[in-house]
Amino acid sequence: MHPEDTTMDMIWSTCMKRLQPQEVEVRIRQLQSGLFRFHLLRIIPVKDETGIKNWVGTFTDIDDQKQEERKKMSF
Repeated sequence: MHPEDTTMDMIWSTCMKRLQPQEVEVRIRQLQSGLFRFHLLRIIPVKDETGIKNWVGTFTDIDDQKQEERKKMSF
């Protein structure tokens, strides 16, 4: 992850404290190129009748969207 972004430890800690879904934009470095790309991290609790049973997380590459936003802002 990019050094200026919130760390995974902090994101996970927030999830565990709030026991609520989290949605955070983070930059992840590609191993081959070394370049950072924006991703949307979603962490969602899976619940059953007794409470939270598990957690599911996804990373969605949103870098193209972020680049388009930047172009519009600078235009």
